Amino acid sequence: MEISLQYIGFAFLVLSLSWFIALLQKFWLRPKRFEHALRAQGLTGTPYKFPFGDVLQFIELRKMAYAKPMPLSHDIIPRVAPYFQQVMNQHGKKAFAWFEQEPTVILNDPESVWHVLTKQQNIFVKPEQDTSEKLLLPGLFAHQGEKWKKHRRIINPAFHLEKLKLMLPAFSTCCEELICKWNKLIDLKEFSELDVLPEFKAFTGDVISRTAFGSSFEEGRRIFELQEELVMLVVEASINSYIPFYKHLPTKKNKRMKDINREVEKILRDMIEQREKAMVNGQATSNDLLGILLETNSENLKKGESRMQ
Repeated sequence: MEISLQYIGFAFLVLSLSWFIALLQKFWLRPKRFEHALRAQGLTGTPYKFPFGDVLQFIELRKMAYAKPMPLSHDIIPRVAPYFQQVMNQHGKKAFAWFEQEPTVILNDPESVWHVLTKQQNIFVKPEQDTSEKLLLPGLFAHQGEKWKKHRRIINPAFHLEKLKLMLPAFSTCCEELICKWNKLIDLKEFSELDVLPEFKAFTGDVISRTAFGSSFEEGRRIFELQEELVMLVVEASINSYIPFYKHLPTKKNKRMKDINREVEKILRDMIEQREKAMVNGQATSNDLLGILLETNSENLKKGESRMQ
């Protein structure tokens, strides 16, 4: 019995030590090695702060920026990226900051940017997305390498000039509806005050819905509304991303994000199935984005390529 207890105690000690070493490696040794390597290459930046780097300062500066009214100026950096601006002001055009245990290199020097994009393009890859970002930005935005090339090749025909010209009637219809709506408001009163921000948001949704989904306009509008809600939830989730395991907690907002994703996928799947059935029955494909993608995908299948997912 004593031997068994000794074995258990020894095993617990080994596990505890392994756990401690793993945490030490993740939260201190590895970040400090990164910092040393970056400084050795001539970059300057903020020192690594245990355990979450510059996340708290980033959140604080963003809250301060959003608390002030936005000036009528094209100088948007203080509003959208106040922390990055502060780092560049303090450390120059080649700097780095810390998001949790990962360094973020900030380059504001054209020559360095050119070098990265042309000479080191196979080294720098897109950052790995967390759970909430994968819900908001799947597909082409997240793909890399050969998968990105394949999907980009399929979607590319949709943005040829001749294809874009076919979408002009959809743009025109949305513009006419908006102008008619505003004219009616003026006809009802001699003077009418209108908040144009929600009007233009709705207009943007209508344009995207008509050009992307054509006859499935109402479904497209519903997708736009859901995506708009999802954006706000993802932004809120990003603020709490520094809290360990927060994204896995069954909170009301986390559940809502998953529900939105399921609903969007179902709407898209139903639309695609309806269009594919129409194509099988010999009906011509629509000139909207979905129709062009299905047509290109069908041509690739005939050539023996794999189906786009």
